[in-house]
Amino acid sequence: MLFLHGAALSQATAPIKFGNSYVNLTKKAAGGTVEPGDTLEIRTTFYINGSYNGTGKLYSLRYYDNLPSKTDTITDFIRLITNEGLTYRQYTMAAGDDPGSFVKVPAFAGDYQFRINIGGPAPAGVPASADGGADPMGLANTVGAGTIKANSTHPLFGGGTLFCTSIRVKVTGAYGDTITLGAGKILYRTTAAGLTDTVINITQYQILISRPVTLCSSLVGTNFAAESGGTFDHGTTLNRSYGPTFLIPGYTYLPNASPAVTINDGYYAIVNNISPTSSTFPGARNTPNCNVPSAIPNTDPNSCYNREFGGFWFISGDHTGAATAAGNAPPSAGTDAGYMLLVNADIATSEAYRQTINGLCANTYYQFSAWIKNVCPNCGIDTAGVATYRPGVLPNLTFVVDGLDRISSGQMDTLGWQKRGFVLLTGPTQTSITISLRNNAPGGWTSLRSSCRAQLHDPRAAAEAMRAQRVELETLTTAAAEAMTKAGYPVSHATRGRVADTLLGAAVDARLADELRHGRLASELSAPGFEVFADAKAGTELRLVRGGRPAESRSERAATQRAREQGKQERQARAAEAERQAAAQRAEAAERAAREARAAEQAMREAESAAREAETAVRELERQLADARRRWKSAQRAAAAAARRARR
Repeated sequence: MLFLHGAALSQATAPIKFGNSYVNLTKKAAGGTVEPGDTLEIRTTFYINGSYNGTGKLYSLRYYDNLPSKTDTITDFIRLITNEGLTYRQYTMAAGDDPGSFVKVPAFAGDYQFRINIGGPAPAGVPASADGGADPMGLANTVGAGTIKANSTHPLFGGGTLFCTSIRVKVTGAYGDTITLGAGKILYRTTAAGLTDTVINITQYQILISRPVTLCSSLVGTNFAAESGGTFDHGTTLNRSYGPTFLIPGYTYLPNASPAVTINDGYYAIVNNISPTSSTFPGARNTPNCNVPSAIPNTDPNSCYNREFGGFWFISGDHTGAATAAGNAPPSAGTDAGYMLLVNADIATSEAYRQTINGLCANTYYQFSAWIKNVCPNCGIDTAGVATYRPGVLPNLTFVVDGLDRISSGQMDTLGWQKRGFVLLTGPTQTSITISLRNNAPGGWTSLRSSCRAQLHDPRAAAEAMRAQRVELETLTTAAAEAMTKAGYPVSHATRGRVADTLLGAAVDARLADELRHGRLASELSAPGFEVFADAKAGTELRLVRGGRPAESRSERAATQRAREQGKQERQARAAEAERQAAAQRAEAAERAAREARAAEQAMREAESAAREAETAVRELERQLADARRRWKSAQRAAAAAARRARR
């Protein structure tokens, strides 16, 4: 069983990550093959961490690409989107009017058809128009290309900036043709005065245009899947006692998932229960309602502690032997249950599974399929990195055979286990294939508020976090003291304590943290309970903000408390609205299923009526045939009698 997730909670640590993919918008939810007339969204994902190059800055940042083969443009926009697919910026296809350009026939050989200038003043990041100079679509042209400052330029993500380019095209090829993605590139410079570009080349995936094939409900023959025929075996411990047969390229296998060892971005585990505590209570509280209506201990079955990251992922068992989307119930510790592959998608789109299969029969049909589930219903964030508590990034997988994309799963919503797959006919002499699953949806999810809510329940983990917190707090306090000293302000031990209290006070409130990060926080704060100190890294730039004032008065503290309560109510309202929308989607899906069931029932009744009519017609034909036989025999007898009379 394949168990995949398209979003995560952990901090991104790599300085730069990138990858590219595509989404079949025509079959966005249902998935399937790529067919003539389908609309594809070609995406390139790029992430830069705030620590990159010591400044988090990239200069003259721009993106180039060409139309994939067997496709053409549609009347639409060139976009910058988030990793959840939300439009952040959109530009016209025309050249010269905004940062995006499309020129179907470039003026010079080797030039590109698409260009997007990226970067600009933070946080909006709107650069100048894309074309300029004598060779606007050439790689050497930097006119209008902007600057990004990670963790300042939106969309914010994991201590940095993450964006996806988006180009929508229509498939013009015929069945049997192969689409090859364009040789896209991202170019940037590491210094403002630099003249040398760093070039990131895009992978030119190949996609087969083919007719859809229905999966078989009953199969015969050999199961060639590794990992115990694709079931990943079974056992009584949360983590399987042995590692994977095939390692996932670029990912880290985690053999000891637990409440203290989380499955972060780019990690995977083989477990029999998504719950790190082996909880059997799927209805446990989740974020942001861990303490609603009141706080409860970790030992309570309702506690968020029973979910991954302290309140996010589902609590569920695997799907082996199950017949519905619900799958198997989550097993308790010590219960023998089936394992599943649990993958937390990396920021960069990449493979999630690969296996070479030998011993196949030539010119034979084989079916390849997997049961897949999105495990996080509340991992979404907006372009400012603020939690929305919606599903967020939806997993989207492509099934690949020998480097050729066959089908995509479509975007997997949080509706339970869903089966996806395809049927392959081997060639006249083909006896082996390499099959892989590639993740088209860039993972990753982080924000200050989510970190605040991912409470440290384990005493050892809490102690380690406290030590790390003190180090980071001391680093920031020292940087602030140095800034004040340079500005001519005396810094005493008490002053350093007040700075530390203000940093702590801002760390647990998203609004105050944002004001602090952008130099707008002008109030001294009191330190809260020492729950968490998130999103503060060594080397973070601090500057002195003049005009601050002493600690708040009682009335000011009351106003601040009211603002916090209002913020809490707004968050709860957003969560309730998200749940309402999710319920509406579930109701719509149920109504759709009911309509389909009614239509199927009506078709069955019509078929039964037609069968009865056909049976009546058959009986009438049989009666007429019997009458004809009787008349024929009567005629024979009459003829014989006439013949006898004639002889006499």
